[in-house]
Amino acid sequence: MTFPQISQTLANVGIKEPIIAHAELEAIALFSLAFIQLAQLYLNMQRTRSFLHNFCGIILFVLALQGCQYESEDALFGPGCPDRIASYDAFVETIITSRCSGCHSGSNPEGGLMLTAYQEVKTAALNGQLLERIELPPSNSASMPPNGSLDTCDVQLIRSWIDSGAPEF
Repeated sequence: MTFPQISQTLANVGIKEPIIAHAELEAIALFSLAFIQLAQLYLNMQRTRSFLHNFCGIILFVLALQGCQYESEDALFGPGCPDRIASYDAFVETIITSRCSGCHSGSNPEGGLMLTAYQEVKTAALNGQLLERIELPPSNSASMPPNGSLDTCDVQLIRSWIDSGAPEF
């Protein structure tokens, strides 16, 4: 089932805007189709005596399903990054504390940018200062943090947090 077909089906029952994202709908559709196919394989196993044939079919089906699962996860969360909901309290604070607060705290923070409290980090994030610096290549002297760039997944998490309005919880 394609996204336009899913959208049309939802519109037919009165849901004008999907509550979940395109990639999530595709993942749900893939899971539903996989369940139906697995049920059909099971019924075929009951009808035939060729256990080896059906066993190989199930193994191939599971392997194909795993490939679909990873494609869906990559579409939802980016390549290789764990599934995390971006909130300051849950993940962003830990990254900022461990990689930024050492220089951006105290009575004389580097660049005049204090990053010790949620409101300070949120302000730097929403005005573009934070993301601008952490996305620079390590070869750029203005890149932050100066002792090595952040992990790609951490940068993606911070970007996602900013895109969602920089929620605290």
